[in-house]
Amino acid sequence: MDTTARQPWLGISGWRQWTLEGGLYLLVGISVLLLPPWPMATEVAIPAVTFTAVSLFLRRRFPATALVVGALGVGAVGIPLAYAAGRRIGPLYRLLAAALGHFAVAAAVSPLYGDSVVASMMALGFNVIMTLWFILLPAVLGRSSARRSLLVEALRERAEYLERERRSLVAEARIRERTRIAVDMHDSLGHHLTLISLQAGGLKLAASQDPAQAEAAGILHDTARRAMEELREIIGVLGQDSQDVPLHARRLDQLPELLESARSSGARVSQAETGQAVPLPRPIENALYRVTQEGLTNALRHAPGGAVTVRLNYESDAVIIEVVNTAATAPPRGGGSGQGLTGLRERVRLAGGVLHAAHTADGGFRVAAVLPFEGEPAAETEADLDAPLTTVPATHPLARTEVSTLMQTIRHRPVLTGLAISGLVLFSLFSFVGAIVWVIIRNGEMLVPERFHEARLGETEQVMVERFGEASAGAETRIGDQAGPVPEGTRCRYYYVEGSELPENRTEAFRFCFRDGQLTQKDRLVVKRPF
Repeated sequence: MDTTARQPWLGISGWRQWTLEGGLYLLVGISVLLLPPWPMATEVAIPAVTFTAVSLFLRRRFPATALVVGALGVGAVGIPLAYAAGRRIGPLYRLLAAALGHFAVAAAVSPLYGDSVVASMMALGFNVIMTLWFILLPAVLGRSSARRSLLVEALRERAEYLERERRSLVAEARIRERTRIAVDMHDSLGHHLTLISLQAGGLKLAASQDPAQAEAAGILHDTARRAMEELREIIGVLGQDSQDVPLHARRLDQLPELLESARSSGARVSQAETGQAVPLPRPIENALYRVTQEGLTNALRHAPGGAVTVRLNYESDAVIIEVVNTAATAPPRGGGSGQGLTGLRERVRLAGGVLHAAHTADGGFRVAAVLPFEGEPAAETEADLDAPLTTVPATHPLARTEVSTLMQTIRHRPVLTGLAISGLVLFSLFSFVGAIVWVIIRNGEMLVPERFHEARLGETEQVMVERFGEASAGAETRIGDQAGPVPEGTRCRYYYVEGSELPENRTEAFRFCFRDGQLTQKDRLVVKRPF
């Protein structure tokens, strides 16, 4: 199946992401209308809005390029661009280069956003603050978020690796334990069963004159022989992997012999089979035989004299075996380790089925198993994972990394992020204060238009200076160069007019001329703006 068409377009997939993308474009559009330098000339606004949309569109695939191009845009477009760049750009030097590129382009195009030098410089100052707050800060947060995501992913992979290693150790320990049990059974139980079989055979020959005794000896000999076969089978199973078919797996055609053997021991056994019989895999046949065998053994041991019913039912996709016995009519014989059902449950699980064993309402007992025709081994229970782990050398690079090291790295991220944010705040404040100081030094005292009439001819220069303050030398030089020659025999002071903006990048200024320390002439001038 071709999956090319299913690839996310520009990294966006699903209606949720498309909705968030549309909301982002909407918020950026609102910021364009609310933040300076809007409104602007049409010939500048159209390219600026275009660059804004294009940079947002490219930020997922080309974050560095989008961040630089976004400097030509307007509004708060830098925030999502910087965050995307921080998350998606790997090397730190590339992220810093993209941020510097954004700042350089923003500074270069700032004069285009103002209809005067003052407005252009204000736009430049605004771009500096925007770069500090809305570019570097989101980039730091995006990079911190990306690094945290990488650390979380590393911890997840490390946990998965350790879980696989744990399961491998549990399986290895199980194999070692099976091998030990097989050796012990072969050395001890096998020896005793062999002696019983030989002695039963000898007893059968010696009792040839007594038919009843010879028959009992024959039954004992056959039982010992079958026990030897069972023991060899169990030893073979213990030496195999749990998924393999036992070397001596039983078949369903051996079930009548098992039932007849139980009847010869005095049990009242009935059999019922329903459904359409189908060929079954050997593991399922073996599991059906073992469930029946365990049910009959439990009935003979714990419910002597009770009736036993064996039901075999073929469904459309599974086969069900059920062994039900009624309450005992004679004292139970007792015995048993209680591990039969536990082992049987494991055997059924490996065949892909489920075992159920419980008492019935009439005091009997019921053992049933459901085995799908194409069953897979069921998942191991949590108890299978509780085996103690052995310390082994780790080979995976994530496993070799100590958890404390990873957590220490995660803990340091908020500290670094906080330091970066604090640095941005302090730098922004210093820049803002520096800009204010620079404007004051450059312009000196600026007078409102109404103060022109406060200057009265004949007042002394000292009174005027005390009233209006000192004008900066730079401002006096710039205004004086444009005001023309001063009246003969006078010395003049110059002040810019605050809030005056005239067409063609012009503003008002005052000129006060003094002769012999007294005000003799005052003029209102039109000069170029200082910025």
